[in-house]
Amino acid sequence: MRSLPFITPLSIALLGLSCQTSAMEAVTSGFASLIGGAVVSGSPGSGVLAASGGTPGTVDPVLDNGHCPCSVGNWPNVGLYDKRFSLSPESRAGIQENLMWQNGLSLTAEATLRASPHEYGDGSVDWFYAGYGLGPNWTLQVGRKRLPLFMYSDFIDIGYDYAWMRPPGDLYGWQIDHYNGANLMYSNTIIYDVALTWNTWTGAEHDHNNKMLQLMYYNSSPGDGSNGQPINEYWYNMIGSYLDFSRDWWDVRVVYMQNDVTRSQVGVGYLHVGDHQKFQGVSANLDPGNWAIRSEFNEFLRPQDRDYYHSSLLGIGYHIGNFLPMLTYSSFHEDNIPSPAYAESHFTRTASIRWDFRKNMDLKLQYDDMTDDSHWPFLGNTRTVTVGIDTVF
Repeated sequence: MRSLPFITPLSIALLGLSCQTSAMEAVTSGFASLIGGAVVSGSPGSGVLAASGGTPGTVDPVLDNGHCPCSVGNWPNVGLYDKRFSLSPESRAGIQENLMWQNGLSLTAEATLRASPHEYGDGSVDWFYAGYGLGPNWTLQVGRKRLPLFMYSDFIDIGYDYAWMRPPGDLYGWQIDHYNGANLMYSNTIIYDVALTWNTWTGAEHDHNNKMLQLMYYNSSPGDGSNGQPINEYWYNMIGSYLDFSRDWWDVRVVYMQNDVTRSQVGVGYLHVGDHQKFQGVSANLDPGNWAIRSEFNEFLRPQDRDYYHSSLLGIGYHIGNFLPMLTYSSFHEDNIPSPAYAESHFTRTASIRWDFRKNMDLKLQYDDMTDDSHWPFLGNTRTVTVGIDTVF
């Protein structure tokens, strides 16, 4: 579990305040997803991206485990499907506790337990923050939160809240997805009854053992089956902001963040030191009538390294009673100018159907056809079938 700086004194202060304030309301909620699947066909990739620290031709024991071709169901937690049916890559459950006082103070905590074998049975604290209302429209929050870069970042673990089995991994696969810091949020209704939300944040995240980087990108084992050395990933000087506009059947969101990145590997040393990066994105969700249209376009820009990442998705579905079938196309493309032969590139065509068969529960079936067109194949081409049940309570 990642370290949670400054949470202990914050918790003590809030507990002390709660003892003095009797007008407190507590709300408990939870979520769970039971998902199983397997790769039904495909061709194994090389198991390592040389541009990210490996050597062409070396074997990655995680991505070439004797049962590949493999596909990724959960990038940050290294949830991999292979030719064997498995429930472990994406199944999870979580609980959230909200404490609210009449003076405008609140405390939110959320913990998630995952079945992924690379979680080693540990849970993760995804949210732990205090909020304070500064007026009818302003809220200040301090603590640990999800990094709100993408449309579904805030609720990515709550499968019930979106149409697919998972938001497409071509976009939602970054090594850092939390931050520790503060954010200021403004919400109001503006002209033509448009709901406006503006959120700006600052903070940092220091992951002392980043599983995704270690096991999938820097795991160039000489063949003895051992894992690569741990990777320390540090994102700091984060300054970001998003604007969300919504009304009736449409929602448009624009986002920008910049930060610095330092990366090191045990036994090797620094791989990146203070590299500056920028993130920018736009997304639009449209629900006219029975139609459901989902779109998102993002870029990570690292000018110092002349390395640029582009990702996008477009999904179109149509509600038929309690069913929502959808076709989605998503893509990821890296422009690595110094080393173009080592750039990562892939796209996925997805057919999914969601059935809301009872209140607060859904059943999903999904087929993903991923094509790896990197110059040096990473995962290879895979076709994966998954089925799952989501619930909230």
